[in-house]
Amino acid sequence: PMRKWTEPPIIWYCSTTFELFSEGPWLHFLKFLVLADESILNTPTRHVDHVDWIKTGSMPKHLQLTNGTTITIKSYEQGPGEFQAARLSMAVIDEECPTLVWKEVQNRFLAAQNPRIMVAATPVKSIEWLADLRVLAEQRKGGVAHYRLRTKDNPGVNQEYIASQEERYRDDQDELKLRLEGIPFHRTGLIYPDGVFKPQHV
Repeated sequence: PMRKWTEPPIIWYCSTTFELFSEGPWLHFLKFLVLADESILNTPTRHVDHVDWIKTGSMPKHLQLTNGTTITIKSYEQGPGEFQAARLSMAVIDEECPTLVWKEVQNRFLAAQNPRIMVAATPVKSIEWLADLRVLAEQRKGGVAHYRLRTKDNPGVNQEYIASQEERYRDDQDELKLRLEGIPFHRTGLIYPDGVFKPQHV
């Protein structure tokens, strides 16, 4: 909020649902943007010029900061059409988004000078584009950086939960690495010989 920009940035924060945004990330936004003696309901504040609300007090749609930054909150449930026709400075992808939404977000940066997309996700769905990003990061291609935070290092996760995951997935090391190490992988299907199937299976 205190950064000075040569050109005020337009930022999208993209979340699974507006409700989940209001229950989690919005609380972090308030810590950064609203000082102890201020209220987000009484703008302008020192950092926030104006808020357009979906639900007053808990669910913002647009934030206009006093330094010129515009932040728009998007939800994947709105569908890919909501992610079209804009030119962005930055996008934040919170959790795994549908592939069509991911493609639309990427298209918003085709004319950008220094595009930046940040993805924070626990890749339990094994969405293909997220696994591809990890490969690009390992190959040091496409300007992609990958940072992995392990469940075991999270002070908010107790050891009983970790032990239960290790027990549950002890015969599936890929799934265990996914859940405890944050390593996404490409799921693969089994290929059966034709002779296994009978006509009624087709």
